Amino acid sequence: MSKTIRPVLVCLVVAGAAWMAAGVGRVAEPALAAQAPAVRPADLVLTNGRIDMECGATSDTEANRRDVDFSNAIFVAVTRVAVTKGAAIKSMRDLNRRRVAVMQGSSNEQVLEQFSRDHKLAIDLVRGNDLNTSYATMRLGKADALAMDDILLIGMMNEAGDQGRFEFLDETLSSEPYGIMVRKDDPAFKRLVDKTIN
Repeated sequence: MSKTIRPVLVCLVVAGAAWMAAGVGRVAEPALAAQAPAVRPADLVLTNGRIDMECGATSDTEANRRDVDFSNAIFVAVTRVAVTKGAAIKSMRDLNRRRVAVMQGSSNEQVLEQFSRDHKLAIDLVRGNDLNTSYATMRLGKADALAMDDILLIGMMNEAGDQGRFEFLDETLSSEPYGIMVRKDDPAFKRLVDKTIN
């Protein structure tokens, strides 16, 4: 299943449950519209009331929970590092003095920074504004490696036809539980979401 399909399917089921709970008889009801706005960790549109839930690959982290809430986990990804197949980089320590692409503001960026500090490495982070930019940075040779959630990276490799071009290092950096992101000020909706996905 593609990197975006699973969360979207779960959200469609939750949206259906919300419509039923609200007594809405048809999907086209204007007050309950499904939209696909671009959402990045840096601009969580839930906090301004524009949307009720976000169904992407946003990790349920302590930092994100300051502003929003999350459903029970729907998937657990792992932060991994990909490199060009056959490269001299065989372990995380080989990233010392190497350029590693990450998405700016992501939990992947945070765990790689922490790993670099903890192991006294000089990893040069190349920060992209979004996942596609970060992937392109590695793909075009502007970075030696890329740190990202494994499921997203596998999806991007498949979409680009790069399955045989890159490989993962054996080490993992963190587990990334994905949940449906919901507003903090709506505990009844969170209960509906959790009940529906369970």
